[in-house]
Amino acid sequence: MTLAAPLTASRVAEGVWIRPFGRLVYVMPPYIITSEQLRRLTIAIVRVVTKLGQ
Repeated sequence: MTLAAPLTASRVAEGVWIRPFGRLVYVMPPYIITSEQLRRLTIAIVRVVTKLGQ
């Protein structure tokens, strides 16, 4: 079973779009991003990487 769909859906529910792709996780943030948006995105990435590592 792939974890990509549930992980992507859970992050979208948090307001971020993260794409797990095999052993990679990628994002496409805007060129202009606030510190708060960047913080929120990096926290979500850490959560995805942690879940994928389990």
